[in-house]
Amino acid sequence: MKIRLKILLITGIIIISVVFVYSILSISITNSRVSREIKKQLNDVALEKIDGLDRFMSERLSDIEIIVNDPTMKSENASLEEKMQYLRDYEKYSKRYISMSIYDNSGIKIGDTRSVGIGENESQKEFVSKALNGEIHFDPYPTYSDYLNAYTFHFSGPLIDSAGNIFGAVVTRFPTTRINDLLAGSNQNPEANFSADLISKDGIVIYSNHDRESISKEFSGNLKILDEFKKDPNLDIATSTEKEYENKNQLFIGVKEKGFLDYAGQSWILLIHWDTSELFGSLLWSVILEYASVSLFFLIILFPLARYYANSFSKPILQLNEAAKYVQKRNFDHPVNIKTKDEIGIFGQTFNSMLTQLKSLYSEMENRIKSKTKELSDKVALIEQKNIDLENTKKATLNLLEDIQNEKNTSEAEKNKMEIILGSIADGVFVVDNQEKIIVFNKTAEQISGFTASDVLGKPYRNVMKFIIEKNININDDFIKKTLETGKLQSMSDRAILYKKDGKKIPVADSAAPLVSKEGKIVGCVVVFRDVTREREIDKMKSEFVSVASHQLRTPLTSIKWLLEMMLEGDVGKITKKQEKHLKDVFASNERMITLVNDLLNVSRIEAGKIKIEPKEVQIEDILTEIAETLKPMAQKKNITMVCHHPKPKLPKLFIDPERISEAFKNVISNAIKYTKDGGKIELSCKQTDHMVDFAIKDNGVGIPKDQQKRIYEKFFRADNIIRMQTEGTGLGLYITKSIIESSGGKIRFESQVGKGTTFYLTLPVKELSKKQETRNKQISNSNVQ
Repeated sequence: MKIRLKILLITGIIIISVVFVYSILSISITNSRVSREIKKQLNDVALEKIDGLDRFMSERLSDIEIIVNDPTMKSENASLEEKMQYLRDYEKYSKRYISMSIYDNSGIKIGDTRSVGIGENESQKEFVSKALNGEIHFDPYPTYSDYLNAYTFHFSGPLIDSAGNIFGAVVTRFPTTRINDLLAGSNQNPEANFSADLISKDGIVIYSNHDRESISKEFSGNLKILDEFKKDPNLDIATSTEKEYENKNQLFIGVKEKGFLDYAGQSWILLIHWDTSELFGSLLWSVILEYASVSLFFLIILFPLARYYANSFSKPILQLNEAAKYVQKRNFDHPVNIKTKDEIGIFGQTFNSMLTQLKSLYSEMENRIKSKTKELSDKVALIEQKNIDLENTKKATLNLLEDIQNEKNTSEAEKNKMEIILGSIADGVFVVDNQEKIIVFNKTAEQISGFTASDVLGKPYRNVMKFIIEKNININDDFIKKTLETGKLQSMSDRAILYKKDGKKIPVADSAAPLVSKEGKIVGCVVVFRDVTREREIDKMKSEFVSVASHQLRTPLTSIKWLLEMMLEGDVGKITKKQEKHLKDVFASNERMITLVNDLLNVSRIEAGKIKIEPKEVQIEDILTEIAETLKPMAQKKNITMVCHHPKPKLPKLFIDPERISEAFKNVISNAIKYTKDGGKIELSCKQTDHMVDFAIKDNGVGIPKDQQKRIYEKFFRADNIIRMQTEGTGLGLYITKSIIESSGGKIRFESQVGKGTTFYLTLPVKELSKKQETRNKQISNSNVQ
């Protein structure tokens, strides 16, 4: 690199470094200031939300007091229908409640705006018993209602006649989703992106605007703020510091409710979590742009000055370079003309003095060379004559050696040829004779195993080359013995490992081929093996990638499903029929994505050996009946007849994992439905043979092409005729099914013919329980009954 360019480069680096340090300080100061502002704003939002929630709940308390004190509700002369009509009108015009009920003084529901549960005795429920005791009651914990399909809060109050007697109670229910608007957005900043969780003082989630599944469960989020409220009962609001969490762009604010809910003795805590990553990201970009602008400004100002200084410094150096080129050509008559008085000027004067001395020395050296050249010419002539005599002697000797070498080469040619071939093979190779002793061991085998040829030659291969199965650490060298016995090519079992000389384990793949004499006798075998560490690592990386990617996809897909359900249920507003159709299409596509992600996770667990089998005693006919009922609507859509043949007497109970086995049978039966044409038939049968139970799933569908049947259990494989018939599908179902059945100690096979159908045969073992285990199971059963 030229000196001028170096000077310009150093100047630019200094300018950019100064501006960089300035920008880092700016980011730190701005980040701190913005963080303080966000905390203050989030505190205001938390207080605003809890106050709004308090007012909202107080209004609901006022509603129940208005209802129970209404003349119609208190009147003994008013009929039940008049009272119910009053509740229906109140529910309609208030637009807050989804159900109102009337109970008699014994706790039996006698009226309901949805006409559900009438006649049921609910006196044991707290919201009923409290009202019948004369209290205006609020249940601070939401309850899931099956017939309302929602989590609801209960307000209740007594019905008291003119004589002061309690003759019944009124219960109002409104869904937790009604408080969603109170916990979303902010008056100060409607665009704020925060999540809100309403939590009881004992850590139970009352409501969440971002995770419906957590309602009525123990809160699993930011527990540090909750701990602060437990330590200090008088604490009203708490703010977390960013350093407590992995992501520094997250803020947490907790505020305790102190208004209406103190009436019930149950304070709620509102926890607000604001993800500020976008804000800090935009701040970072603004500082980067500022940094770039300042750097460009300084470069424009200082670059011309640096360029002038670089030129004045490099010009005399270029003169010295030109003069040096003349010296290189042995021309000493071109001195430099440098007029500066700095170090470069002094160097120019020294250079001119050096030229004068070199000119004198070069002239003297030429005269000496001419004299020495004449002396060398005479000596060279004498040596050339001696070389001629020596060459003649050499030729005679070489002829003799050549004859000897030809004889030696002929005897060793075959041996060298074999050694060269074995040495050039990239895989490890060793040869075993019919006594199972190693007679050949190539260089690659030495490198892989750590043994030298001298360590193993003449020894039984079992004593040195120890191959094992990775899964169960069993010896895995039967493939060599089978080759010597059968004379056929054999391969080692999958996932094999070789113990090296130093005791370390290395994954390998290998095979054995027989050595046959001219007479057709097996005289030994050749074993070829190679290091597959890289391939195993790649397989592991692929499995880990699939697992991580699937886990990451699960969360957004679940969120999409939740939002679509809310939209279809009308929680976010009314939708048109056309919008409903499109939303249902999106919901179905999302369900297919969730199924694919679950299948990928199962495949990842299978390949990593992490699939869990949790067996217990199960009546297998019950599982098959449940599966048939589950898939019955799917079959009815295609007018397919499903027939289950149950044996008599019943099959013995199997010791299996019901969830996994159910998944395996569902995969096979759903495939039979998918690939059977409309109006077809599917038969399910089972029987016991010895210590096994055999299951058959027969259809008259499209069948599997014979040339593709070998690949039917491969991941992502789907037959050509299936793809044309059903474009949707992952090709993972049968792979997962085979893994589950084999992990349970069973087997799977099939018979198929194109156009006539397919029959899958699944076999599971019968494992009888010991008397001790049976006694223990009876004890557990008796204790459960008691």
